[in-house]
Amino acid sequence: MKLKKRIVIIMFTAFVALAGCGRGDKNDSKEPATTVTPTAAVTGEPTATATPTSTPTPSPSPTPEPYTYNPHVYPSMLSADYGPEYRETFYKLCDALRAGKDTFECPNEDVYKWCTDIVTLNHLSPYACTRVTPESPDGTASFADGIGRIYYKIDPAEFVKGQQEFEQMVTDILAASGVNHGYSDFEKSFALYNYIVSNYDYDYEGEKHTEGAVYHTFVTKKGICCDYGAMYAYLLLQVGIDAVEVQTFGDNYHAWTLANIDGDNVHLDPTWGLKEDKTRRAFKLEYFMMNDDDRASHGYPADKLQAPLTPYFFASQSHYDYTVCAVTFSFPADTYFTGYDFEKNEIYYREGVDETGAPDLIMFYYESED
Repeated sequence: MKLKKRIVIIMFTAFVALAGCGRGDKNDSKEPATTVTPTAAVTGEPTATATPTSTPTPSPSPTPEPYTYNPHVYPSMLSADYGPEYRETFYKLCDALRAGKDTFECPNEDVYKWCTDIVTLNHLSPYACTRVTPESPDGTASFADGIGRIYYKIDPAEFVKGQQEFEQMVTDILAASGVNHGYSDFEKSFALYNYIVSNYDYDYEGEKHTEGAVYHTFVTKKGICCDYGAMYAYLLLQVGIDAVEVQTFGDNYHAWTLANIDGDNVHLDPTWGLKEDKTRRAFKLEYFMMNDDDRASHGYPADKLQAPLTPYFFASQSHYDYTVCAVTFSFPADTYFTGYDFEKNEIYYREGVDETGAPDLIMFYYESED
């Protein structure tokens, strides 16, 4: 499945003002006085020659099920570098943690070390990240005879309670974003991106905070680029979209999310999309879906890309191809989101933050077989 697009310009008065993005673009525009919804086009329909005496009442379409917390998330991208025992064992660890158990089945020590590593837990089991450790307090072996041990830094019962609260928090976020099983991958990724940039802030005072950063960002609604890159990836995994945090040291350090949407890799940068003014609906769209050239134009070349969850320093050394050659559905530079209607497959946006009198644009997107 590929996402196709066509752009139609429709004149109507914009209903929101435009805000700067989270990385420091702070140009503002005045709020328009009125709101006018675009009128749907009318097409000629043939006149009916006969009216049936009775029309069956159509059954209402079932409401798509909302998403709830999934304890078993694992980017399938990692399968190119890790065997299936890594995923299966990590799920066993997650189940053990949710039950407050202190052991889980594990095939070997290498798998044990990866599953309990702080980087793995930060990305794939955020609450556990700083609350469990593979380090034995008495020096005994943490792994032996197919059994890995879990050492809790807090009381196991307290851990289970905190994990349950975290799971409810994630479920609430999914509900608040509006994402459901009826959404396409594009709609899921857009709804979650919109939620993050509209409700979270950049943590200008916490840039040295690293351990447990993803959970910290969930709770405080503040974080830096690596936190948002991993958090967004975690939420995408919750709704069935393959995603990982990626980062690079180009002109300077930066991190974001790489996701696979309908078979195509895309770069998504929630940090640069963060809204400075949360009272406004608009946010900058050009960072929502980017290719490698787009990233390189901002100083982050693809040949320096790193994926922390992989066993390699550079993503180019991975057996998974992290290249983003093209983005089928993307927005032009310097465009701002103003609204959407997923039932009509419409995204509303505006070109240029200073052009307050300019028309809004509507991008129609839809899924089609290729």
